[in-house]
Amino acid sequence: MGWTTKFVLSSILLPVGGLSFGGLLAWICRFKWKLIKTIALETAMQNVTVCVLVVQSVATQPDYDLAIVLPLITNHMTCWPMLVIAFAYLVRERILLKQKSQLKKQQTSCENQESQKSQMLEELNRDPGEKISKDEEEEQDEQREGLVIDDKL
Repeated sequence: MGWTTKFVLSSILLPVGGLSFGGLLAWICRFKWKLIKTIALETAMQNVTVCVLVVQSVATQPDYDLAIVLPLITNHMTCWPMLVIAFAYLVRERILLKQKSQLKKQQTSCENQESQKSQMLEELNRDPGEKISKDEEEEQDEQREGLVIDDKL
């Protein structure tokens, strides 16, 4: 591996390692999910700052110019894993929301069908000599019309 491959590989692995290590450690400590995400992000961001600080305090001027390249590359690579994770999270939330709304629609239609069936069974079980008021008769007619429309759908 050449110098550039090592630089790129290490600059990609440093933020990912910070995210993973910080998130794992927060998870082991049983923090809430929001705090786990915060700690993981902060760990990834602080890794770059620590690199720059160490290079500034140790290296002298001619060596400093070469030594600062890796932390600067890492700084630019830090946002990409976070953007990928955020995008995956948003896609997941959108899919779950869509599934939830479809399930709710199905439950509502099943409940409507069950109530209509129970009302029809009540009609069939009624005593034929029992008188029905005009309001009840109109309500039954509307329900029958609703069943006919539902069957056509």
